[in-house]
Amino acid sequence: MPPAPPVDVQDDNEVLAFHCNFMEHAGKPCARRTDSGYLTSCSHLFCDEHAKSWFASHVDCPLCKDGGAVRIVKVDFSRPRRQVDLAMVGFSPEEILQAASEAFGLYSSQKMLEHDWQTEAGLRLKACKHRLQQSVEHQLDRARTAYEGLSQQNGQLKEELRKAQFRRGRLQDEVGKAGKRLAELDRSCAHQGHTEKEVWSEPKIAKPAHLRRRPLEQESAESTVMGSKLLSMAGASCAVPSSWQRSMFSMTPGLLASASGGRRQRRRLL
Repeated sequence: MPPAPPVDVQDDNEVLAFHCNFMEHAGKPCARRTDSGYLTSCSHLFCDEHAKSWFASHVDCPLCKDGGAVRIVKVDFSRPRRQVDLAMVGFSPEEILQAASEAFGLYSSQKMLEHDWQTEAGLRLKACKHRLQQSVEHQLDRARTAYEGLSQQNGQLKEELRKAQFRRGRLQDEVGKAGKRLAELDRSCAHQGHTEKEVWSEPKIAKPAHLRRRPLEQESAESTVMGSKLLSMAGASCAVPSSWQRSMFSMTPGLLASASGGRRQRRRLL
């Protein structure tokens, strides 16, 4: 059988001791341990500080607050053990039982009041716990909603990223194809430029003498000579007056010159 845990005598004395019943702000009791204080006729106990501050200006009980005057008595619970043992010496059994009954009634009323305090404190703690639970649940709901929204946005962003990567792949393929076509065009242009260079670098073939163009002065001189020969041949075959021969001979250079001018104009047009 395991040994019983040690009993803390100080805790037991604190539980069995009396405490001040004065209610402070926000309905919280003083609950100060009271070894010496004031007891009212309605069985309420107050420490010296609160009893003096209240009863200095009031005649009613601060807990009952019924407006009726109460009797108060000074009590001292810090007497030595020897005095406690000798406190009832010389009393009759009836008086001892009466005193014990009143003492037990005071003790039970004080402990019931402390129990009510603890119960009320427990209720307040439960209410506070309930409010905290509601607040935590509300915050969890908000966090859950925000998480779902972020998860949905994350999915949408992933889908957009996948589409963007697919478009980038297609653009890279098109860029690669365009680069290949550009390289082919560069090679084609380079080959065509080399071919034209070879064509322009070929030696020119000299034209025959009868296709070459002669200078206008040479053609004019040749025409004059040809006209003189024709006139001489015509004079030998028929009798032409010398005055006609001179006029014809004088007209030949003009005709030849006009013919030469026409040839120049045709050359310009060509």
